[in-house]
Amino acid sequence: LRALEPETGVAEAKLLVVVRSIGFRDGYEQSVKEAGAAEKHWKLFSRPLPGQMAALVVTDEGNSFRYPSEADLVETFESAEKVWASAMANTPARLGEPTIEAVAYTTAVSVKDGLATTLLLMDDFWSAFARSDPGRPVVFVAGKGLLLVGDADNPDAMLQLKTMARDGWDHPEQFGEPVSPDLLVRGPEGWVVFATYPYE
Repeated sequence: LRALEPETGVAEAKLLVVVRSIGFRDGYEQSVKEAGAAEKHWKLFSRPLPGQMAALVVTDEGNSFRYPSEADLVETFESAEKVWASAMANTPARLGEPTIEAVAYTTAVSVKDGLATTLLLMDDFWSAFARSDPGRPVVFVAGKGLLLVGDADNPDAMLQLKTMARDGWDHPEQFGEPVSPDLLVRGPEGWVVFATYPYE
């Protein structure tokens, strides 16, 4: 595992934030522990999110991401606050321009390299989305690279979104593995759980 050794010499410009399931995070940390790493390297730099997800600080290696431990990052950059601020500042440019496509009553939002989930942290994106598609956005995190969005106040959109989300969990090959079993709605304070599988 690439996280076993201290992350010396990590360039600040390489820091990014990605969003993954807590199952992924916990599994990765367990694998590092089982591989014999020192205890200080077990814990990733993680911030909790609704929907059984976590925001993780990683380093961008071009065609892959590296998952350094929180201890290594804080040691290198002196504080957790600086690590988080730098990663968040770098992330929008790495995301690029998302692809947005209407799918009947819902909207599909995709980003290459498994970064669509990170859009959940990008307030500017959702402000722009609201200007072009007014309503209360409800999101199904269909995969790392795909969000499906519907208006909470549109019954047709909610029926379609819940059906697609249920199918996504029952048949994960449809979208790639879903990241969160919860549908999330965006409100004044950010994202909260709107409904959870099986979305009855």
